[in-house]
Amino acid sequence: MDGQRGWRIGLLLVVILCGPLALMSVYLGFSRWPTRWFTGGSDWVALLLSVGIGLACIGRLPIPVVARAVLAVLYVPVAGFVLLLYSLCFVGYMFDDWL
Repeated sequence: MDGQRGWRIGLLLVVILCGPLALMSVYLGFSRWPTRWFTGGSDWVALLLSVGIGLACIGRLPIPVVARAVLAVLYVPVAGFVLLLYSLCFVGYMFDDWL
């Protein structure tokens, strides 16, 4: 039983860290290639969905509710900032479209 719990926690942690970056990469790649159908609004929606994936996984961690709440409050601004910088760099490097 402990092995299964450890595996589940490890998987949730990987999704918390890598899931938002993967979703944002897929969105940025498809929204700017081969045509540019994106808008500023759709970029913000993708950012919110990406952060939401991490929040959903934080909510499923088998830790006390207070710890999950603290992690969520800290996760939202940090993940949002990291994804914003990542998006700018991704578009710049992949499509040579720097601000």
